[in-house]
Amino acid sequence: MVIHSAKEVVRGEQDKLNSAFYLGYNMILNLMRVEGISPEFMLERCFYQFQNTASVAGLEKQLLELEQERNHMSIEDEPTIKDYYDLRTQLNNYAKDMRDVVNHPQHCLQFLQSGRLVRIKHNDHDFGWGAVVNFAKCRPPKGQPVQDPPNASSYVVDVLLQVASDVTVPANKNNDELPPGVRPPVAGEKGKMEVVPVLLSTVDAIGHLRIFLPTDLRSPEQRNNVRKGLEEVKRRFPDGIAILDPVENMGITDEGFKKLLRVS
Repeated sequence: MVIHSAKEVVRGEQDKLNSAFYLGYNMILNLMRVEGISPEFMLERCFYQFQNTASVAGLEKQLLELEQERNHMSIEDEPTIKDYYDLRTQLNNYAKDMRDVVNHPQHCLQFLQSGRLVRIKHNDHDFGWGAVVNFAKCRPPKGQPVQDPPNASSYVVDVLLQVASDVTVPANKNNDELPPGVRPPVAGEKGKMEVVPVLLSTVDAIGHLRIFLPTDLRSPEQRNNVRKGLEEVKRRFPDGIAILDPVENMGITDEGFKKLLRVS
């Protein structure tokens, strides 16, 4: 073991030395009082800048290779694919506009009762269906005014969701759309059920159905009982869980929204 470690020290790959230098506020103020030395002078001559400059040649080579790869790409029926992409983008924009209207507090808060099924999506994370536990108005960050009128980013919804097994939901709520590090389980992973605080803007759809929630969700057994209830609902509705109709169920009568529904 000792001989192997010695060989690694002599022949092994050297550890990289990366500079973590940065100019703090106090250092900048002190440099401004020194004649002949400025923050720019320090940045130009520090090891951090030297490493960045040395990496430029490698980045330029990589850029050239990628540009050559792009120039040699051949796409069949490129005009048709472009038209499809433009239509898909337009439909996604319409869907986002519709979701913004449906998720407005004025329209949806009355439906966010305990046990209401909601579908949660955030960027590339699709958590599927979960159950609403509670909702509350966000406290604005210190020094920022309260949103008036409130919008979908003004409310936090506690949703019982299936998340990855190694996820730890932070105890303190913040104004992030999704708590840092929270993600859905990967394919084939069972995951676990946790109450996750998310912004109202991450609600992708509001379901017709409500399920029973136990009064105390701190126990993993109780949360797993809710998981079984969700799985039973999905089994009974193999074609998908019905969502609230924005006009007939939620009473959104705005003519602009109705026009958006017809277009999409």
